[in-house]
Amino acid sequence: LDTEEGTRAEDVFLFMCFFVNNQYRILVDKTMMGADVLGATFESQLLRIGRVIAILDTWKSPTYLTRIWTIFEQSCAIRMDIPVTMILPP
Repeated sequence: LDTEEGTRAEDVFLFMCFFVNNQYRILVDKTMMGADVLGATFESQLLRIGRVIAILDTWKSPTYLTRIWTIFEQSCAIRMDIPVTMILPP
């Protein structure tokens, strides 16, 4: 199975930042240095991966665009010139 861009589906992996960027540990538990570390961690991972796929629940007023973290993700991607693809469920 091939994707639209010619990448084989078996070569595609998803990185979900909530598994790597423990927002609670960094911001609430304060076991790291706070929001600056969280942003730097996310940006370094974003550079390594090189693209963003945002999964929207609906086209009209998607929940994704109401959360401050996902707005931050989008602003980082734009500032870093990282391609963003938005997808919807079937």
